[in-house]
Amino acid sequence: YSKQLANIYTAEFSNAWHIERLKKGIDNKIISFDDPASKEYFGPRTKKIALFEVRFLNKDLQGPVCVTFSENLVVTFIYTEKELKVILNKNKESIAAYRKHFEYLWMKAKKN
Repeated sequence: YSKQLANIYTAEFSNAWHIERLKKGIDNKIISFDDPASKEYFGPRTKKIALFEVRFLNKDLQGPVCVTFSENLVVTFIYTEKELKVILNKNKESIAAYRKHFEYLWMKAKKN
């Protein structure tokens, strides 16, 4: 995830999503590109929005993807120059593997 991808979603969409997420008590953790634009964008947002934490990894360790997962679903958003592709996966073993991978990267990622 990055400031560049946040521009695709728009702040308005993101704000509305956070309101709904917070109504349900859902935490939000993001691993973003470690670049000045992303840090500048996410820094103030994490201070204003509850249950929202962002850490940063080198861009080389991430691709143009955003992965969202819950107990029942993994959604992979693949961003390319030409189009957005979305892959939905409901396989419990895949969900567990994505969670383990995310937790490993989360430990390695830097706090702002």
